[in-house]
Amino acid sequence: MTSNLFFLKLGVNNEDIIAVSEHCLQLRQLDLLGSSIIIESTIECLLKHCLNLEFLDLSFCDKISNETISLWICQYKNCFKRSYSPMTNDDIYTEFA
Repeated sequence: MTSNLFFLKLGVNNEDIIAVSEHCLQLRQLDLLGSSIIIESTIECLLKHCLNLEFLDLSFCDKISNETISLWICQYKNCFKRSYSPMTNDDIYTEFA
């Protein structure tokens, strides 16, 4: 059974996202801004299952590389937003210097 869920914004872990990808096939928007535990394989699972996804915010998700996002943009087109890349600890200090 699938859900008609179209928008979801929660503090979630990888297992939660996998469950969403398996049961919320009509999902159109997911905001994971700042999720420091979400890994690339979890997002890949989401992208393969939620074919109606139109918006995915991965800003500040430090376990997801810019290179991987670039690949996904080519594969899955227009559903990505990344306002800011994750910052390393060194970047934090130089930004406020």
